[in-house]
Amino acid sequence: MPTRPLVAVPAVLALLLLPAGASAKAGGLDRDHDRLPDRWETRFHVRSAADDGDDDGLTNRSEFLAGTNPRREDSDRDGTPDADEDRDRDGVDNGTEQDAGTDPRRKDTDGDGTPDGREDADRDGLANLLEDRTGNDPRDPDSDDDGIRDGRENAGRIVSFEDDVLTIAIGGGRTVSAVVDDATDLGCDAEADLEDAAGDEGVEVEDDGADAPDEEADAEAAADDGDDAAEEDDVVFDETCGTDQLEPGAYVHEAELGADEDGEPVWESVSVVVEDED
Repeated sequence: MPTRPLVAVPAVLALLLLPAGASAKAGGLDRDHDRLPDRWETRFHVRSAADDGDDDGLTNRSEFLAGTNPRREDSDRDGTPDADEDRDRDGVDNGTEQDAGTDPRRKDTDGDGTPDGREDADRDGLANLLEDRTGNDPRDPDSDDDGIRDGRENAGRIVSFEDDVLTIAIGGGRTVSAVVDDATDLGCDAEADLEDAAGDEGVEVEDDGADAPDEEADAEAAADDGDDAAEEDDVVFDETCGTDQLEPGAYVHEAELGADEDGEPVWESVSVVVEDED
């Protein structure tokens, strides 16, 4: 019986002799197993996946995933820092994708049919996207460590402010309305400052793929309706903040409800998210 040449043996041996860390995926070898291709590390002169050489808030690993330059804070020089860019156009910026443990290249990282922005990484009842917009931490169910979960602090988007009544869309199809009076403590804080304060006390929370109850979508829809009608350490409120900041579409970091002597609902405090100052 004729024998068949063992032509496959050399190929098998060649595969077995490939260096550890060799990858068939684009990017090539990863000898130190840090999930950064050696070629990419050499190109940008980086070594650690966890480092942030340009101090833009993104680790080298996140820069690799987002396709940005780990040596430049604003890779495309468009005036928007890399952490604030949104590569996959899912409404969640690269920095928040990093914090939530989602992939900045994919709108639905876990492929469960729920966009990353509607996932709830820390299971606090507040969707990742709304955590981002309101200056809360998607990894920490209690961003300001006050004993109240973020989803219960009336974070959301302003629908209207008319006749001293402020209405906030807080997600889940819900809105909360109460009076703003002279005793209401109004605060205006930049999103970056709020996120920095939250990050100081933040804890890592594993994303188990849980979904928030469409918080951001409902808040966005309710606020858009309002637009049509009209358009921590503890965070220290800005004393110069006034009711002119209570515009439809503005995001609210948190708001505390109370009641007046007649039992009518009043806002005891409202923290509004304002544009970051350059």
